[in-house]
Amino acid sequence: TLGTKEEFKSMCEEADKYGIKVIVDVVPNHTTKSTEALGEGLLNAVGGIDNLYHKKGKDEVSNYKDRGECTHQAVGGLFDVNTENIAFQNYFINYMNECIACGADGFRFDTAKHIGLPDDPVEDSSMPNTFWTNVLSKLDNKDNLFIYGEVLQDGGDRIADYIDTLGAATASSYGYTVRGALQTGNLDVRNLTNYGIGNAKPNIVTWVESHDNYTGDDATYSKITNEDIVLGWTVLTAQKTGTPLFFSRPYNASNKIGMSGDYLYKNSAITAANRFRNAMAGEEQNIFNPSDSTSVIFIERGKKGLAIVNASIKPYEFNVETSLADGEYKDRVSGNTYTVKDGKISGTIENKSTIILYNDGYLELAPAAIVKVDDSVTGS
Repeated sequence: TLGTKEEFKSMCEEADKYGIKVIVDVVPNHTTKSTEALGEGLLNAVGGIDNLYHKKGKDEVSNYKDRGECTHQAVGGLFDVNTENIAFQNYFINYMNECIACGADGFRFDTAKHIGLPDDPVEDSSMPNTFWTNVLSKLDNKDNLFIYGEVLQDGGDRIADYIDTLGAATASSYGYTVRGALQTGNLDVRNLTNYGIGNAKPNIVTWVESHDNYTGDDATYSKITNEDIVLGWTVLTAQKTGTPLFFSRPYNASNKIGMSGDYLYKNSAITAANRFRNAMAGEEQNIFNPSDSTSVIFIERGKKGLAIVNASIKPYEFNVETSLADGEYKDRVSGNTYTVKDGKISGTIENKSTIILYNDGYLELAPAAIVKVDDSVTGS
C-alpha cells in the first residue's frame, strides 16, 4: 500500500486547515489482470472470484461505440468488474463512506463510461444497471461532495447522460481542442467556446493535458511545452465554465509513484491565473478575439477582471473596447500597470505570454516556496 487509513485521515485534517479539498480517485470498473494480487476482502465480499467479473470481463473491448462491449469487457488488459453485482456495490459503498468519514471531499470515478447507465445493455436480466443510482444515493454527505466521472470521448461515450447522472464529467475532446490551438497558435474563440459536449450541461472538468495523453497515443510530453501549458491553463482558468484540472508532469516523463514532478504549478503566471479565477467567482464572462488576430484572446469577467493570452511568436499591440470600469489595473503576472479610459484599454502583450488584470479581490501573498532535489540530480 501507499499509506494507512490513519495517514489518509491525518492528511485530510491538515488539508482542511488550508482550505484544500481532497478528491479520491476510485476505480470500481476494473482490477489488475494479475488476479493473484486481489485482496481477500474484495473476493469474500462478492462471493469469490467467479462472481467478480462480467462473463466477457477478460476479453478486450474492440468497438468502443458498442455500449455492451464498452461496459462489460476489459480495457487495456484490465479485467472488467461486474458492477451490477449488489454485493460488489455494497462493498464499494462502504469503502467510499469510509473515505468520507476520514475527510474526503469528493470522488473521481475512473473509466466511468465503462460502467453501464440504467438503460445500457445488460449481461443478465436479473442484474440491471443499478450501480450509479445505488452507489450515488447511499453516499454520506453527498450534497457537499464534488463528484465527476472520467469519460473519454469517442462518439459512443454518452457524456451528456454521465454528466446528468454523476453531476460532472471530463471533457477530453475540449483538451484536444486546446492543445491544437496551442500548437497552431490559433486561439479562435469559435473553437475555444465549443466544449464538445453537445447540449449537455457545462458541468465539465477541463484540462490542457491529462495522464492518459501525456505518455499515451497523443504523447503530449513531446508536443506541448511548459510555455504552452501556461497559455492553455490561463484560457481554462479565466473562463467561468468548467473546473480546470492541472496535470503535474512526472519527473523525466516517468509515471513512477513517489517521484517529485514538474514544479510548473508554482509558476507565477499559473498562480496568477488560479487566483484570478477565485477572485472572479460568480462573474459573467465575455470572450473575444481582436478584429485583426485569432492568436490573441481576451477573457473579461464582468467589470472586475480581464485575462489576455497571446499564442503568437510576435508581440501584439492592442487598443480594444472593454467592459472594465475606467481606472488603472495591475497585471498580476508582470506587475505592469494598464489604464482603462473611456471604455478602452491599450498596450502590448509580449509573444507567448499572458496578462492578468484585476484589483478587486486581490490579496498580497508571498510567492510559493519550492523545495526540491537539484535539477542536476537524476535517477529513479
